[in-house]
Amino acid sequence: SCTTLEAHLPVHPAGADREFVLAVDEYVEALCGDPPTAASPWTVDSAELTAADQRLRDALPRHGSEDGSARVLVSEVATITRSLS
Repeated sequence: SCTTLEAHLPVHPAGADREFVLAVDEYVEALCGDPPTAASPWTVDSAELTAADQRLRDALPRHGSEDGSARVLVSEVATITRSLS
């Protein structure tokens, strides 16, 4: 799906919806979790990750040329969240 998405990117990308971009950043931060140490492995707070996933869905742009790529991203994020929760 990433190859298809890249093949259909607009020539002149529209300005990204700020709320959506912030929601993506929050999701990435939640996905990073606590940094691993020699004594403890990488962990993710599944409640925080699920909440970040919901905020991302809520921030999904409802119209515009970036709508398709945003929907693909939200779909992929949902798959990641389900796999880790």
